[in-house]
Amino acid sequence: MSTDIRAFPRLARIPTFGEVTDLATQHLREYFYAMEIPGAPIIRAQVRTRYTEEFQEVEYAALAIWGEWDNVWFYVPQINSGATAYIDALDDERREMLRESIRKQVVYARHKDLIEACLPNDHIWRLHRAAGQPGTIAVAYGIVAAAFCELTDGFLDIYDNAWDGERFPATTQEFYTWYFRPDQALDPEMQEWSARCVRNMKATWVEIVSRG
Repeated sequence: MSTDIRAFPRLARIPTFGEVTDLATQHLREYFYAMEIPGAPIIRAQVRTRYTEEFQEVEYAALAIWGEWDNVWFYVPQINSGATAYIDALDDERREMLRESIRKQVVYARHKDLIEACLPNDHIWRLHRAAGQPGTIAVAYGIVAAAFCELTDGFLDIYDNAWDGERFPATTQEFYTWYFRPDQALDPEMQEWSARCVRNMKATWVEIVSRG
């Protein structure tokens, strides 16, 4: 099953691609260390325009903003796999949905001030993981979304089974403490799936490291 994680910015500033990939790489390596997975993964980015199927490496000093018909592929070159990023409009309909969620749901009300501070912006970043992607990407796409969020002091949200729904919306500080950590999963199925992915990641990265 494919899943999405959305980063809602509070600050108006747009980070550069280099800021996003550097920060995401740092956090992915911290996750590997915490989970005792060998290796030093790298996160890179390529852009694809609407009119071509070809990806081109991004200019890492450029702002991480692109057209609504384009997308960016954040990938881990060591495993030749990645996840797609989109920019979605934060329009009046979505703003009203968030305000309604604040009124009706405790999990949104607890972050009321932060969510309302994000509403003046006109965009969000959405990271999409396709079904069947390896565990490394299941971790990495969430961390890329969190990097966008951390660099703009916003919040993360999901509308599917990307992780425990009761955890969202979340700040990046919250997200990094429990995302894709089996012992922190609230749903037993999520716990089992993430634990299986971590075991597979360890085996995969042992082989990558052994190849040098």
